[in-house]
Amino acid sequence: MSLDAGGQPVRPDAAHIAAIVASVMDAIISVDDAQRVVLFNPAAEQMFGMPAGQAIGSRLERFLPDRYRASHHAHVAAFAATNVTTRTMGALRPLTALRADGTEFPIEASISQVSTDSGRTLTVIIRDVSERVRHEALLASYTADLERSRADLRALSAKLQETREAERAHIAREVHDRLGQSLTALSLGLDRLYQDLERPGPAALAVARKECQALAAMV
Repeated sequence: MSLDAGGQPVRPDAAHIAAIVASVMDAIISVDDAQRVVLFNPAAEQMFGMPAGQAIGSRLERFLPDRYRASHHAHVAAFAATNVTTRTMGALRPLTALRADGTEFPIEASISQVSTDSGRTLTVIIRDVSERVRHEALLASYTADLERSRADLRALSAKLQETREAERAHIAREVHDRLGQSLTALSLGLDRLYQDLERPGPAALAVARKECQALAAMV
């Protein structure tokens, strides 16, 4: 802060303040007690697509969609009736503003008020958060896609495990059936072998030998 020769703070003059207001990146709109625009800085001109000459004298709600105008007017009037000097608007979510061409866009805003001998002035500082909201929407979309992909992967893994278990069960049934068939054939072969061994003579012995060879092939 600059000091004068006596060491006292030097208050900026009107031209200095006007230069600061004109150079800031955020839109600044000041209104009177009737909520009519008395100041509309260059950033506001660019943001809303309207020259200051058209904005001065218009109602503040001109820069809001129709559906919000009545409630917004009441909120600003209620704020003006308090002793609060500054308040953030739309703390829970971005507000919606309206450009001159009818385009709606998200904003963050704060409102302040000052009273002088000439009356009360309310000033709204507005920031266009379109890019941030767009990035947040993209991030939410990517996150949802990722979660869906994870869910699909979990479902696929569960299906694969189910298929593996079914295949194991199928193989086990086939092995069990083949083993049962082999054991049945072996049992029948043993019965024939016992019968052949009970018959005397070389011919019966030769048949028994063949039966043994056949049983050995099954094992």
